[in-house]
Amino acid sequence: MNNLLKTFYAICDRVHMFTGAFVVETFVMFHHPHLLWYVIPGFAGLTAWKEFYWDQHFETTEIRGSNFRDFIYYQIGWAGGLILYFISTFVK
Repeated sequence: MNNLLKTFYAICDRVHMFTGAFVVETFVMFHHPHLLWYVIPGFAGLTAWKEFYWDQHFETTEIRGSNFRDFIYYQIGWAGGLILYFISTFVK
């Protein structure tokens, strides 16, 4: 694997993580925070479908990388966004 491809994967990992955090933080800003308990399983299901079905069928193997790693970075992202929400809300 060349350095350019490693850099591409590293950038993609960060983007997956920030997307998960962005979903949580945006939903908290514009909607009722208690509905997060419905959004998080929905987001996890959507990312599982996207990574394990969509990417397998519609992305090339050169770009796809590791589906499980991408899925985990999504989950780390929403968990980090949830932790930031709790810190900003309940720690005064």
